[in-house]
This record gives sequence, structure tokens and C-alpha cells, in this order.
Amino acid sequence: MILNCMLLLFVQDLNAGVDDFWAAKDQRTRSRIAKKIIKSDPQFDALLHALKDERIYSDQVPVGRTVEHHVMRAVTYPYALHVPENYQANKAYPLIFFLHGGVARPKLDDDEIWWRNEEAATSDEHISVFPAGWDRAMWWRYNQIENLTGIINVLKSKYHVDSNRVHVVGVSDGGTGVYYQAFKSPTKWASFSSLIGHSAVLVNPSNFAEGQIHPANLIGSQMFILNGAHDRLYPLQNVIPYVSLFQSLGSQIEFHGLPFSGHSLAWWKRSDYGLTDFLKRSVRDPLPDELTWETEEAKRFGRRSWLIIEKLIKSESKPPIYELPVVELDPVIGLDFDFRVEDTLLVYRVIESSCAWQAGIEKGDIITHVQDQPVINESELYDLLMQHAGTQVDLIVKRGEKHLGGVISVPARQPSQTQSPFARRQESGRVDLKKVGNKVYVKCQGVGAFKLLLSPDRFDFKQPIVIDVNGETVHDDVVQADVETLMRWASLDADREMLFAAEISLKVPRD
Repeated sequence: MILNCMLLLFVQDLNAGVDDFWAAKDQRTRSRIAKKIIKSDPQFDALLHALKDERIYSDQVPVGRTVEHHVMRAVTYPYALHVPENYQANKAYPLIFFLHGGVARPKLDDDEIWWRNEEAATSDEHISVFPAGWDRAMWWRYNQIENLTGIINVLKSKYHVDSNRVHVVGVSDGGTGVYYQAFKSPTKWASFSSLIGHSAVLVNPSNFAEGQIHPANLIGSQMFILNGAHDRLYPLQNVIPYVSLFQSLGSQIEFHGLPFSGHSLAWWKRSDYGLTDFLKRSVRDPLPDELTWETEEAKRFGRRSWLIIEKLIKSESKPPIYELPVVELDPVIGLDFDFRVEDTLLVYRVIESSCAWQAGIEKGDIITHVQDQPVINESELYDLLMQHAGTQVDLIVKRGEKHLGGVISVPARQPSQTQSPFARRQESGRVDLKKVGNKVYVKCQGVGAFKLLLSPDRFDFKQPIVIDVNGETVHDDVVQADVETLMRWASLDADREMLFAAEISLKVPRD
């Protein structure tokens, strides 16, 4: 009886300590609590169970819109937070970050709006975050990787967030920042949505992106990309070859090219082109069986999920440098339509010198027929025009009360130019791994040492764990689960879906 009571008290103390651990807002506090838990000498299985057990969250938390602040190294990073008014503590919510454009401007005040239309991005079904970026904290700098990660961890300590449904969406510079997160720090994110952004910004030295950009790092990532043909900054025709490369490497990309849109979100008034559905169905696999990661700097950019590159070396075997593929590009028509009008092709803008401008189409015209076929939406118009690319096409427009006939000369499709935008400024190393049962097959290029973090959810610790590196077995032994390892990585990650019982550091055999 006394023994049972003592055991019950120990379990209660352990659970209380774990609750305090997950409720801690920063790594320092988590580490301090972790030391106390370790000092109590818990059984590994009991501790693991307590860490994985569903938390009881408080319902006495702020809801609605608030402005919060994340402080790092004496710099304050503000963010607007929207928590549903009907927030329920027993329900796990997706967490969606929205990165604004115009990031090269000076820092805004707290009462200024960073995202122009927050209401359109909020919902009772998710928690929304609108962080601030500025000229000294651009989205493609390492301090923003730290900032966004810190905000995620703070919010998870207070609100019931689904760790496998944390998404990042960005517009213009924010869309480019989404690419940066995917290239350099994807571990915490379930998906990446870039709206009217462009990955090419990150390889332009004048934009001061920290670190090199490695296309292979998008392998396995879930991405939503949308660009417009008349975008004055990132025209669709410039973006398509990059997207084609990423898709060819194995990125899971849902791509939308809008032939009658520019550098704006006007289309969102009518349709989000499946963005909401994409976010709903995109769920993170926190510990994927296959991983690819390339880095030029192991200290800051060496990790993806349960793989950590620890040392780079000069080697005969180098990661490939990718060229953009040659793709057939559709011609630009040069029309923007008023997205506020349903089932009517009301011309909002005509691009000067475009084929539509040369055909005499004017703002305010309504296009009604193409090749004697009625058209009422952009898809119907575009399909008919592309069927006749390289030829002249008859059309009818309504101008005021008159119906006018005309001819538009649709340009032919043209191949894109070959480019090598991802040339390296310094040497990098790459690891490709595949887990099959308790065996891990690893291919290393330019890597001298790496570490694997082992989860008891994915490995059988009662059986030997075999690791094959470049065709040579470098580890074949049983690995012991360790309380200190478990708590150290839980303190760093603050993620109940990524709990590691052991780690193995390995040197790569020389060629």
C-alpha cells in the first residue's frame, strides 16, 4: 500500500514537472526544468509516456487580435496574433504564419499594419500570426529563422497548437521569405505557400540572403506557389523554369500561374485557387523515412528533422549544381481583368505594347467571344487563345453599348533560356538517407561527419540499428535509450512529435 502511494506520488510529480516543461516559454526555462526532471531519476518509459501524453491547456488565455513581442538579443520582434474568439482549449489548432511584403523598409510601429488585409487571412479554424520584417530583419536572414521558431515555441507553450500543422504563407517579399524557410530551415513547417514571390531573389547577391540556396533542399516539401504573368517584379515566365526544376527534383508543388494577373492579390477577392484546401490537407511528417539535406554551413544550417550535418570536407564527390530546364513558355496576352465581377471578362488593365494593346483592346471593354465561341471567364479565354498560339484570333468586345469585332495576334510559344543561378560561392555538403526498418542507407557528398537522432517511434531499440554510409556499414549495434538525450532534444525542439531517445554521431569513411 505504501509502495503504491509512493509510486502514485512519483508519477504525479513527474507529470507536474512535464506540464511545467511544456508550458515554459523559452529554451532556458525548459532546460532548467529538464535538469530537475533528470535529477528525479525517472524510468525512461515513464518519462517518454509523460512527454507524449496529451496536455491539458488552460482556456484562460487571450483571444481575438493582440500585438505580441518576441525579444532576442535585445531586439524586439513584434507580431500580430489572431486567436479565434471561440477558442477551445481541448481542440488542436493549425498555426499559420503570414509574411508581408516590402521587407526592405524601416521597422513599423506596433499600431501600423504589416499585412494589409488581416481579416481575409483569419479564421475560426486556425490561429494566425502576422510577424514583422524590416530592413534589419529581412525574411531571408538567420535572425528571422530564429524569430519565427521562437514565436512558434512561445505560442505552443500557451495555446493548443497542432505541431504537425504549422504553415507559413507569404506575399511578395514574404513569398520569397517562404522559399528561404523551405531552403534553410524546414523542420518545423508542414507546408510553404509563396504568393507572388520568387526564389531567384535569394541567389541575387544584392539582396544579402544569408547562406547559399540549394534546390535539393526542397525535396519532400509541400509547397503552394502562385504567380501572375504581368507581375512587374517576378513575371510568371521567369518563375516557371525554377518551379519546373524543383518539381523535377521531387518537391511536392501545387503551382498556379495566373495569365491575367500582376503583382497583386486582387484575385483573392474571387478565389484563393485552392490555398485553403492545400493548407487543410498539408500535414507534416515530423520524422520522414527519406531525407535530403545540403548545406554550406553546418553550425546554423546543418539540420533537417532527425539528420544533422556536423562537418564538411573537401571531397572528390561533390553535390550536383543544377541548371534550370528549358521549358515551353506560353505567350503573354497583356490583359488584367476586374476580379470583382463574376462571369464577365471586364478589362481592368491593358499592358502597353502587348498583343492585346496592339489589338486595340481598352480598359472597360468586355470580351464576349473568341473564334465565335462565347467566353465568360479567364480559363475559357486563355484555353481558346492558347489553342491558337502563333496565329491571329477573332474576338468580339463590348464597348459601352456597341459590340466590336477585332483580331488579336497571339504570339507563339517560346522556349525558356538556360541558366545556372545556383552556382556555389563556397563548398557544400549533402546527405541523402533512406530508412528501411532498423537500417539506414546514407549517401554523403562533401560531408565528413553527421549525426542521426533516433526516435523510439521509428526505431526498435531492442534490435540492432544498422547504418550504411556510401556502401559501407559503419554502425551495427543495439542503442540504449537515454533520459538525458530525450530531455536535451525536447528542450531544444519543444515538439512532442519529435522526441529522440538516442543520437549517433558518425564519421564518413574516406573514399
